[in-house]
Amino acid sequence: MLLLAAQSAHPTIIAVLLTIVGEVLAVLVVWRILSSERGTSATISWILVILIAPWLGLAAYYLLGRNLHRRRLKRHAIRTRVLEPNLGAVDYDAPSGRETENPPVINLLCGFGTDAVHGGNEAVLLPDGEGFVRAAKHAIEHAERFIHLQTYILRPDETGLRVLAALTEAASRGVEVRVLFDSIGSWFLKGEHLVELHAAGGKSAAFMPLLWRHRPFTLNLRNHRKLLVVDGQVAYCGGRNIGDEYAHDRFGRAARWFDTMIQIRGPVVSRLHRVFVEDWYTAAEEDLSGPEYFPAATTVCSPGARIGVVDGGPDVQPSRHYLTLFQLLASARSSVTISSPYLVPNQTLLTALTTAALRGVHVSIHTNGKRAEAGILFHAKRYFYPALLEAGVEIFETREDYNHAKLVVVDEELLFIGSPNLDVRSTELNFELGVVVHDDPVVAESLMMIRDRCASSQQVREADLATGALSRALQRICYLLAPVL
Repeated sequence: MLLLAAQSAHPTIIAVLLTIVGEVLAVLVVWRILSSERGTSATISWILVILIAPWLGLAAYYLLGRNLHRRRLKRHAIRTRVLEPNLGAVDYDAPSGRETENPPVINLLCGFGTDAVHGGNEAVLLPDGEGFVRAAKHAIEHAERFIHLQTYILRPDETGLRVLAALTEAASRGVEVRVLFDSIGSWFLKGEHLVELHAAGGKSAAFMPLLWRHRPFTLNLRNHRKLLVVDGQVAYCGGRNIGDEYAHDRFGRAARWFDTMIQIRGPVVSRLHRVFVEDWYTAAEEDLSGPEYFPAATTVCSPGARIGVVDGGPDVQPSRHYLTLFQLLASARSSVTISSPYLVPNQTLLTALTTAALRGVHVSIHTNGKRAEAGILFHAKRYFYPALLEAGVEIFETREDYNHAKLVVVDEELLFIGSPNLDVRSTELNFELGVVVHDDPVVAESLMMIRDRCASSQQVREADLATGALSRALQRICYLLAPVL
């Protein structure tokens, strides 16, 4: 009887011990969260999840908690300093690029000091997928030395396989080809899809795979950058990944996919290439910082576009993208036009948006409507609408189409274009890449493109907002979950 009683009590004892251990660990982790530098909503979100379901919350925090992974990233960043002697010696500006002094605001935006912005560049807006694919294909087919492609999503669909075939052909004729993709974003890309590229001499690497050797189960810190550099002479960056919807501008059966890329030639290409070189070293530990990958800067056109590079990530806080967005909003004198698929800003950016509108700046935001957006993200951004509308911000939502373009146009003079969204993930968690273009025709073209796309959108009014208690509660919950999405 005693033996049977002990056996029946055994599962209960284990359950009690697991509960006690879970609660102790939960308290320790909660203390760690409270001691870290973290936004209020993120703090509340993690504490609630961990205390309500300790073991589930602890597992989620290990997988998603950015502070745990950031410490490892900082240590790894120290290792990448071996590249600095070569990268620091690169002349990122052509002689004629220094003739015109940079506006103070743009130096602050890019965060690289007085040499942040480089003149003598040529910038071409590529608003449609076919135009980008055509331009990129031409650059790949005429590459002579190297092709470096970095993307968040590389789908093994018709478009992705066609791109891989073009890269394989280039590698077979002796061009150095390197493909860097995010391991989670490109989850469906398998080794079998890269066999021919590798056989031709090309290389590929996944950024922070799930079982990354420097931090197992790294899930939440993703490389969201999109960049193609060919021979150090031409670069493409923006919001497009590699996949059918990005190439054909189709969303579902009938809706359109709105996105944008920018083609750049000139001295700033080397600054963009530096971003790839550092990320490639992180993923593949191959040093590409030699002069053979950074040709001497030459002016493409004079005076040309003045362009600065903004590369942000969770390894450097505060994020350069966070500072860039804040400074753009703070410096606006007459207008701010924003295109972003997601609208989940932190409190500081929300205050910057409303403050700009309240001091008379015309602020308009173009984002996705209910039919195009994922439910939790749609309700999360609707949480911010009352404050934005009350301040005078105009909000336009797509009806059927999907707006994936990420742009900010300020005073019809400054354009910020790249991979980041206007959300917590882009400003605090993702590795992102963008460029600031000053006083160039591409700025006006971008603004006109946004306005043309707005013709198919619907402006949100205060009367359109849900006022019920349940609806506001749902929006609040989705907002609290946003930092850990």
